[in-house]
Amino acid sequence: ITNFTNLLAALRELRVKDESLNKIVFDPKKTFLKIPHPSFHTDFLPQMKGLESFAESKLRSSKEILDGNQLYILSYEDLIKNKIAVGRSIDQEDINQLNKIKKKTDPSLGMGM
Repeated sequence: ITNFTNLLAALRELRVKDESLNKIVFDPKKTFLKIPHPSFHTDFLPQMKGLESFAESKLRSSKEILDGNQLYILSYEDLIKNKIAVGRSIDQEDINQLNKIKKKTDPSLGMGM
């Protein structure tokens, strides 16, 4: 519950409307949040199928700065593992696109730009 409380405080600081969030019955294993933005959405997930642990995924993540804020972005590999583990048919096209992007951007695969 501490993480959820901290998340709410951070969202308030970012001026995200949180009135409905205060009414959520928080379950640390099931409650997730999706915040829409004009060109993307942000997901806050308590766990992700197919991934070993947060610590392992964080080691493979990339650290990015967005508007002065440090973010950790899930690696392509971990995102693909998760989509495979979830097993939804809608994710198959995402997996195909992620693999194409990875091949174009990863010089170690011999197909770098």
